[in-house]
Amino acid sequence: MQGWLYLAVVIELFARNVVGWSMKPSLSRELALDALMMAVWRRKPDSEVIVHSDQGSQYDSYDWQRFCRANNQGSGPDGYLRLH
Repeated sequence: MQGWLYLAVVIELFARNVVGWSMKPSLSRELALDALMMAVWRRKPDSEVIVHSDQGSQYDSYDWQRFCRANNQGSGPDGYLRLH
């Protein structure tokens, strides 16, 4: 089987650890959401966290916005997402 495999990674910048990732055969909103959900599940943040994206269409999808609202998160300026 040949083709592309896309990878989305969430990195904690302070320690430079990978805390979430996802791989899919297509560049879709699920790719970004799965990586972020893994990071939230693994880290269980108890205070505000800033997530910076590359501002691709995956980060502007309805599912991304719904995930943010469901987890009491708000979008900040310049593609930043604040996790509370």
